[in-house]
Amino acid sequence: MIYNLKNKELEVMNILWKNDKPLTALEISRISNMTINTVRPMLKNLLEYELVEVADIVYSGTTLSRNYKTKINKRNFEIQKFVMELKKLKREDITASNLIVSFLKQENKKNAMEELEELERTIKEQRKLILQAEKEDTGNK
Repeated sequence: MIYNLKNKELEVMNILWKNDKPLTALEISRISNMTINTVRPMLKNLLEYELVEVADIVYSGTTLSRNYKTKINKRNFEIQKFVMELKKLKREDITASNLIVSFLKQENKKNAMEELEELERTIKEQRKLILQAEKEDTGNK
């Protein structure tokens, strides 16, 4: 996925994230400071990047319009953006383990314990997924 978004593309994403329901291009333009002629190309780009999708087709007055919604939540977007930036550094000495330890050292003890518990659950889930994928791979050979 592409995360080098232009400011206006990011503004459209933020508007969609803040709203609980899908929005038309016209609704997005009314919420933002952008014209409909600016919003439409931004939505086209975001569709190409696979960050938004058409949720449904609705009537806007007497005209049929597309309703747009995000395909990724803001949290996952930011995490993936961070990971991509980290990979750009191409530093083999900065591992996931190093990062996690550094983050945990910045937390107070209570928060660190909560994070560790979540990490343990996540590690168990990931281990299961990896083992399952390995089984499937060996079964297909």
